[in-house]
Amino acid sequence: MSQEEVEILKRALARERASRKAAEEILEAKSAELYDLNQKLEASHKELITLYSKTSSQLQGVFENIVDAYVIIDLWGNVLKMNKAAIDLLGFNSNDEDVNLMKLVVPEEVYRIEPSFKSLLENGSITDFKVNILTKNNEQKLVHINASTIYEDGKAVAAQGIVRDITLENKYQQALVAEKQKYGNIIANMNLGLVEVNNEDQILMVNQSFEQISGYDEDELIGKTAGDIFQVDKENNIIKQENEKRLRGESNSYELKVKNKSGEIRYWLISGAPNYDLKGNVIGSIGIHLDITELKSLELQKEKLLQKLEKSNDELQEYAHIVSHDLKSPLRSIDALVSWLKEDNK
Repeated sequence: MSQEEVEILKRALARERASRKAAEEILEAKSAELYDLNQKLEASHKELITLYSKTSSQLQGVFENIVDAYVIIDLWGNVLKMNKAAIDLLGFNSNDEDVNLMKLVVPEEVYRIEPSFKSLLENGSITDFKVNILTKNNEQKLVHINASTIYEDGKAVAAQGIVRDITLENKYQQALVAEKQKYGNIIANMNLGLVEVNNEDQILMVNQSFEQISGYDEDELIGKTAGDIFQVDKENNIIKQENEKRLRGESNSYELKVKNKSGEIRYWLISGAPNYDLKGNVIGSIGIHLDITELKSLELQKEKLLQKLEKSNDELQEYAHIVSHDLKSPLRSIDALVSWLKEDNK
């Protein structure tokens, strides 16, 4: 082998050694980077495990301690899990016995379950659904349900929902409706006219009796200002003064000269009281109206009669005075003659 060939081999060997050293340095750098990345991944994994455990614990606490009944069911209505509130509500324990919510619905309302469950699966949620169920103790309850679908890889696998017992609330609402209807009938048919106005004296409600004494239908009065329609003496500020009293929380009665729809002058006795909202703010007033026109007419007749009697009494007293004077004159003359005769006969 010639010297030139030896030099070529030496240079090739040197380049190979340099390339190998560079490759080793690159591998060492990459190994260091991979080690650091692996350490970071392990740290992140530990953080995720901790966070998952913490979140799971929090969710479990929420699940167990939520006030309302919380239930998880499969797509056939079988209960997979329920919290204590649900156990107390239904009387069942999914850990000890099989429970199917569909079978708890009262027979009369079973037909409503299929379309509602279909809507849950198609739309992903269902709200404000009310249905009557029978508990384990055969106690019928009206429940309010808000539910949503649980998905896994985009496919519905289960459903979860909040179930509230609204049996007492429903009975209370029914009682309120019945009471409202009862008192509404009393108000509508009472012999006294009833009017509700706001703070601007705009009419909000009238009963049938007020329609009769005013001559107006309810549709003609709602939204109108009472003083503008009925008050005869527009310069009299009595309605304004009374409304100011209502704003101060005062109640009282007063008379008002009015004109009904036919233009007839009438007199009303009005007993008004402030109307409050739930926060105690005065939002208007409620007035009871009694037509006292006939009574007022009798009072006027009585006053005229009393005036006439008083005048007659004065005239009688004057006549009696004159008669008394006329009678006393001849008596005095007779007395004088008697006195004279006595003196002549002495």
